[in-house]
Amino acid sequence: MFFTEDGDRATIHFAKRQRRTRRGITSDDIGFERIAEGRAVLSLIRQVQARMKAAPLPPHTEPDDRGPRL
Repeated sequence: MFFTEDGDRATIHFAKRQRRTRRGITSDDIGFERIAEGRAVLSLIRQVQARMKAAPLPPHTEPDDRGPRL
């Protein structure tokens, strides 16, 4: 994870995406750029990460083919 502050704005990158171009492979940062209250957002991301590590989601199951339940 990448975090930087510039005055009252912050940038948080939490992933990278690689994509093929005509000239080769390039990578793009995925995250938030120049957002207000960046430290609060970073804290929330870390809380979610800690909870997911403590209690991971169950294994993926196939969706019900009857459609959404109301």
